[in-house]
This record gives sequence, C-alpha cells and structure tokens, in this order.
Amino acid sequence: MKTAPRVIVLKGTPQRKEANAAGAITPGMLVKVNSSGLAVVHDVAGGHARRLFADMDDAIGNTIDDAYAADDRVQMLACVPGNEINALLAASQVVAVGDPLVSNGDGTLKKLVPAAGGSIVGYALSAVTTTTAVKRIAVEVAEQFAAAVSATTTVTT
Repeated sequence: MKTAPRVIVLKGTPQRKEANAAGAITPGMLVKVNSSGLAVVHDVAGGHARRLFADMDDAIGNTIDDAYAADDRVQMLACVPGNEINALLAASQVVAVGDPLVSNGDGTLKKLVPAAGGSIVGYALSAVTTTTAVKRIAVEVAEQFAAAVSATTTVTT
C-alpha cells in the first residue's frame, strides 16, 4: 500500500511567501493575500486565483495536518505551471486523473463543471472521490491565464 505524502510540495520549487493569517488556514489550501496584506483562503468559487497554496510550517514542527490560526505567520507557495502540490479537494467530488480543477471558494479545489465555467488552477494527478469530508489530491499547477473557461467553452485535457 502506498503511503500518502506528508508534504505539500510534491514536485518543483515554488517561490516562498509569508503573510499573517486572517483566520484558520490548512496547509494545501488555495490562498490569497487580501488588501490588508493578510493571508486568507481563496473565497470565489471558480474565480481567478493566483497559484498560491498554504505550506506547512515545518520550521516549528508543524505537519500538513496542523492548521494556521488567525495572526499566525503563514508559509505560502507561489507556484508556476508544472509544480505539483498536495492540495485539498472539496467534499462531494469524483475526480479522475487529468480533470481540471477550480477554486471551490473555501480554500479547497473542485472539479470544473464546464456549464458553470471557472479559472482552472490545476489538473488532477490522481483519482479521488470525496463524500462528506475533504481529502488530499495531487495537483499539477496550470498556466495562470491560459486555462480560464466560460460556460460556453469546452474543456479538453
């Protein structure tokens, strides 16, 4: 049986960023820096997202399971296309390898529904099914702007 990765960066060398947390953030969540300079979960479902993910704070002994609290210094990863990240997949998802993923509006990712449109954050590197709880999923980070789709665009992978 294969052991699940216990890191957020699976492949590549994203640029590291830091900001204080405005609230709870779990490593692997899609995040953004708000106008006050605070790290927050990405809050627009399907919306444009900078490829910025929360990393674990292993410098103080934390793991991927240790969430940041408000005012904690969040370690973030500014990713480029091709980086591979151990992200969080929203509940109630059935994802196959290669499926495009967009923001769920709560820091997790969800499978793109072409009729709804959205800005693709990455592509699933593993097949994952979630029920009532979120799960981790390996994601290859997509191009920043080239993958934006609308309700009238057909997505092929």
